[in-house]
Amino acid sequence: MNKVLLTLMAGMLAVGTMLPTSATPSLAQACLGKREIQQAVADGQILPLAQILAAGGIDASSVVSFQVCDRGGGLAYVLQVYEGGEAKTIVLNAATGSQ
Repeated sequence: MNKVLLTLMAGMLAVGTMLPTSATPSLAQACLGKREIQQAVADGQILPLAQILAAGGIDASSVVSFQVCDRGGGLAYVLQVYEGGEAKTIVLNAATGSQ
């Protein structure tokens, strides 16, 4: 009986790790890879990260990670920042830096 229970639990865990959740927004949208981001900046499609941070008034030292993702037909920087003792997500238009 214990073997059956362990097998069921392992199967449920494996299936659960494959399902997208709201905590993983990158699974629900198409995000660019590093080279694609560099090419988009070079082509003038999006602003460089430094300009995005300046436009948003965000201190570069507070950025934990970022992605550039397609958000409803336009590209956006999805920033994970740590400010004032809190982790938060900030989304800015990749072409303009606006929210």
